[in-house]
Amino acid sequence: MINEGTNVSPRYGEPQLIHADGQPIRFVRNELLGDPPSTHNMGYSYPWFIDWNDDELPDLIFPNETNRIFWYQNIGSRDKPEFGPQQQILVDGYPDSDSIRTRTAQRAVKQNPNGVYPQEPDRPFYWRTGAAFADWNDDGLTDFITASSTDRRATLFVQYRTAAGELKVRKGEELKLTDGRPIDDRLVDRRSHWTESYRPVDWNRDGKIDLVYSLAGAHNGIQDGGSMYLLLNSGTKAAPLFEPPQTLKCFGKPIRITNHGPHPWVGDLDGDGEADLVPCVEWSVYPFYAHAALAMPERPEFEIDRIVD
Repeated sequence: MINEGTNVSPRYGEPQLIHADGQPIRFVRNELLGDPPSTHNMGYSYPWFIDWNDDELPDLIFPNETNRIFWYQNIGSRDKPEFGPQQQILVDGYPDSDSIRTRTAQRAVKQNPNGVYPQEPDRPFYWRTGAAFADWNDDGLTDFITASSTDRRATLFVQYRTAAGELKVRKGEELKLTDGRPIDDRLVDRRSHWTESYRPVDWNRDGKIDLVYSLAGAHNGIQDGGSMYLLLNSGTKAAPLFEPPQTLKCFGKPIRITNHGPHPWVGDLDGDGEADLVPCVEWSVYPFYAHAALAMPERPEFEIDRIVD
């Protein structure tokens, strides 16, 4: 949807399909993994528009409902992007093939403790999880944070360039809090474990990338009854280390708006230089939270009175 208004007062046009290699972009499990078919034939894409291959053009990247991540190279321009065929982000030591995807599909239809999301030690990523794409080690290349395949802990995946100039990805270290704890949903006492995502943002404008951790569907007992949490980076640009999670609130009240999300876009939508939130909910509504409302402990009070000269 193209912004036909301004940064301060956005107004969006009708939705337009984005094509890649001449075809609409579509993600559903059975088309990605193949047979045997799953009854949970969902898409759940977490789209990104960011330069992945270091050519100064933003590409499209799609974490999705499966435990694979795909991307489309921008073969057009910044003003008029066009996208080539689907490519897969592969991690060193984790090859993929038709037979491996079939094995994943077979595991997903068998009885297992995680239902349609089997833990696979031979895959790098977990299912149905968004990723935080950013330069996390300050080397100029785009990396990402997402949940690892077996323990669902936030893990850094580092993009690097080989001696021959080829861009590749390796699995890095698990991310930690300042108190040494790994980053997973135990931090906020979540009881059910499905659908979560990570978003990068310099929340406090100190030049270091912080992390917004989004997870819903298990509000009973979860920290403050919320669904989005801020983890400030008190480490460095090259070696992030995060503070314990702060519940994101609107005028002092924890934000709880969905059981399937809220997977927010985080950025400056209203042009004031501060990070805002645009999360999503099941019924295709996108609430907007201005940074000021997120920062205020309560809603401002005011009185309307008559002024007499």
